[in-house]
Amino acid sequence: MQCAKCSGTLQSLHVNDIVIDRCDQCEGIWFDRQELTQILRADQAHALEERAHSGSFSASRADSRPGRCPRCSVALERVASLLVSDIGYDTCPDCLGVWLDKGELGELSSDPDAAAVVSFFTDF
Repeated sequence: MQCAKCSGTLQSLHVNDIVIDRCDQCEGIWFDRQELTQILRADQAHALEERAHSGSFSASRADSRPGRCPRCSVALERVASLLVSDIGYDTCPDCLGVWLDKGELGELSSDPDAAAVVSFFTDF
């Protein structure tokens, strides 16, 4: 699959029984519907963050480029947390997948309120 934000290719990354997709260039991560919720509930976000990002995994600014869903090519929508400022993510309105730019997983996993927001919007 092609990256949602750049010209990179998504590579499969296994975390327990979940297969997520990470861009080999920008290191963004694609989660199919409910995969992010499963990662957050299983408390595997920190381990995934370490595996997914080479070198330092400190948060970077969100990639402001418009993205397209790697699964269905629909334009992604940026969702900002109402509970926590500066935390957001991109989601596909059709397949309900979630795109996180490099560093956003660490931000979400470190704040229980932000994780609850993601769970609410992806657990249909």
